[in-house]
Amino acid sequence: QLDVSAVNDPWPGQTPEDGLQGAVQWLFKRLPPPAFTWLRPYLELLAGQTLVQALRLHRAGRREAMARLLRRSLLQAELADRMLAADGNEALIRLLERELAADCPPLAGLAAAYADQGPGGAEEWIAAGLLRHALATARDPALTSLLQRLTDLRNILAVAKYWRWQVTLAPPLLAGGTVSPLRLQRLWAAGDEDGLGRLVVRLAGAGQALPQDARAMETLLLKGITAELHRRGLDPLDGAVVFFRQRADLVRRDVAGDHQNGVVGRVPGLVEGLHVLGRDRVQLVRPADHRRAVGMVQ
Repeated sequence: QLDVSAVNDPWPGQTPEDGLQGAVQWLFKRLPPPAFTWLRPYLELLAGQTLVQALRLHRAGRREAMARLLRRSLLQAELADRMLAADGNEALIRLLERELAADCPPLAGLAAAYADQGPGGAEEWIAAGLLRHALATARDPALTSLLQRLTDLRNILAVAKYWRWQVTLAPPLLAGGTVSPLRLQRLWAAGDEDGLGRLVVRLAGAGQALPQDARAMETLLLKGITAELHRRGLDPLDGAVVFFRQRADLVRRDVAGDHQNGVVGRVPGLVEGLHVLGRDRVQLVRPADHRRAVGMVQ
């Protein structure tokens, strides 16, 4: 059990984002080995947030901001340095695929996605690939249930945002959630916004008004996930995950903005990071507090 009372005060740092990063570091260093082991697929999923943000900063030529992001993340310094040294967007994309695809097979093809669909396609490839990998590698029923709910969240937001953007192509939907992609495809094809809203209310719990937009759907679904963790006693860190999710809600920032082609979305999360275990083998999350890695690829 973790005592989170030490971080109940307002965030330290100049901005809410800086304070959240500090809290992330605080929590990660205190993860007990069993929690790190079974949370690892989830922590690897969260690494996609740092990757997407770094890609955007690199593309905008904001190297100093990118360096600050990587320094305050849990990214291993060697890989961060290689990312900063990448000459151009295509080189950075190729680097990420080369370093990550061995241990996260769904990221294979990232460079092709970038060539075919541009930056938005690459971001979508990373987000979807990491979520598929987390679903495939989770072994704990509680964690699997959480990842299924996150898959529902991602798919539902994709449908809602495609309606708002008036995209004629069907939204990319992932299997593995509690709601089948076929059901969501039918709602999308019929333009049944009320039907999607009713589905969100059912997933979030009774007594909720129908959400009117993607942001309201996201808020309801996140609250539903938090409530389900509490109800079933599955909060993996005895309150820490929900505590930080609630604090993170103060930082209202989408990983995928409305102007992006890809739909990444936020995930209720604590840690963003990557870890290089060797030149040819990469893990997305380093062991906390400099401990020996658990489940290291042999």
